[in-house]
Amino acid sequence: MSLLFLVIAIVFVLPANWFYNGGSAGPTLLLYLIAAFYFSFLLADYPKSRYFFTMLIIVIPAGLVFSETSLQPWIYSYPNVQAKQLDIWVSYAVTVGMSIFIMKMYGKRYRLQREKSERLAQQLRVLAETDSLTKLYNRSAFAQLYNNINDKSDYSLAILDLDNFKLLNDTYGHQCGDEVLVTFAKRLRTINEDEEFLVARYGGEEFLILLKQPLQKAFSILDAFRQNLNLYDPQAKKVTFSAGLVPLTQNETLLSAIHRADIKLYKAKSQGRNCGVSTLFRT
Repeated sequence: MSLLFLVIAIVFVLPANWFYNGGSAGPTLLLYLIAAFYFSFLLADYPKSRYFFTMLIIVIPAGLVFSETSLQPWIYSYPNVQAKQLDIWVSYAVTVGMSIFIMKMYGKRYRLQREKSERLAQQLRVLAETDSLTKLYNRSAFAQLYNNINDKSDYSLAILDLDNFKLLNDTYGHQCGDEVLVTFAKRLRTINEDEEFLVARYGGEEFLILLKQPLQKAFSILDAFRQNLNLYDPQAKKVTFSAGLVPLTQNETLLSAIHRADIKLYKAKSQGRNCGVSTLFRT
């Protein structure tokens, strides 16, 4: 309905204004100009409609100007120069005001679109960096953050593996297993709130922790977390984990660090699970 009104305005109202306001000597061409601005804004998301109205705005005033000589008897003439100037100045002021208004609307629309794009980009970044189940960092995001650390010798890396997780899944179902993983991940986020650390889901029931601590302190933090975990399956059996912990060297790659921590993890598993094994400590 609104587009029909706009068609009527362009095809009938503005040409009538052209005849009754001095033809090309009057302000009608300015009104066509503001109409062009308006349609380019209003129909920004409808390229076909915008193209149609743009053609109307070009063709109709061009036809009126080119036929002005033959239509001269029908065109109103201003009684004096002052009346003509007053009409043009008023129309000019209206055109400038409308142009400023439309440009402000353009600016507002641009800001809203930019904010929307930034929100979507942020959401995509979060999705790209986050494990969909546990909401921890995924492996690739953890690797990128790890590689951004210049001197890794101040850090220790641990790999954690939930004990007998396959049996838990087979016994109680994958939904129960997922709930255990989610709860365990929430607990990992609070493992050492006073110090710098990174936590990621490495895959399946395995997790990575990067602590900015020397090995002995990192082991104490990890072992305290192990002892205070208090996570249970549906049959009230305590869920435990085993861990391998290693100190990092200055320029060590993540692949090398994980390989060394993985060796310690297998030692922990062989010792009966629910324990951690580091280079210096055993429990």
